[in-house]
Amino acid sequence: MLVVATNHHAEILLNSNVASSRFLVKSNATIKGITYHEKISTFYWITAEGVSRSNSGGESLIYKINDVSPSGLALDKSTGNIYFSAVQNEEATFDGKNQSVIRVIANSLEADVNIVTTQSIITDIALDNPNSILFWSEHTKPYTGRIVRATMDGQSTMWLIIIVLNVLKFVIQNDIYKLM
Repeated sequence: MLVVATNHHAEILLNSNVASSRFLVKSNATIKGITYHEKISTFYWITAEGVSRSNSGGESLIYKINDVSPSGLALDKSTGNIYFSAVQNEEATFDGKNQSVIRVIANSLEADVNIVTTQSIITDIALDNPNSILFWSEHTKPYTGRIVRATMDGQSTMWLIIIVLNVLKFVIQNDIYKLM
């Protein structure tokens, strides 16, 4: 089974036969993250409006988000808690004004709690439910980033991969190529 999404709709492929796909949802707002709970046949997605859910009972917005711009979504299938990443200052660039968070929405849907706050831009999150590990990717400035792991409460963080891409600048001067 594979759940796939574009900016505005999602489908589920039940097997390798594309003809067996089932349309799940169409969203006017841009979909920023998706997750699916196989045991209860429930699909979740996140947009700037909030977290929505679709199951046999229909489709509905289950948690409204007002103060951040979401970037990723994950579901703890053992507890029903929903994790999402978001940028708090979307207009800021890489000048130190960015702040991203990872929040947990309790399965009761009553409140969310920040478990990670960082000065970088968190681009997505993932959970390893059996091992209770949270992963996220983040940009620290142009052309650099890292993948981070932590416990499900956002503690005990460890950088797994640090990516640094240097942009090489070539200058042609008197038909001689120089590396700057």
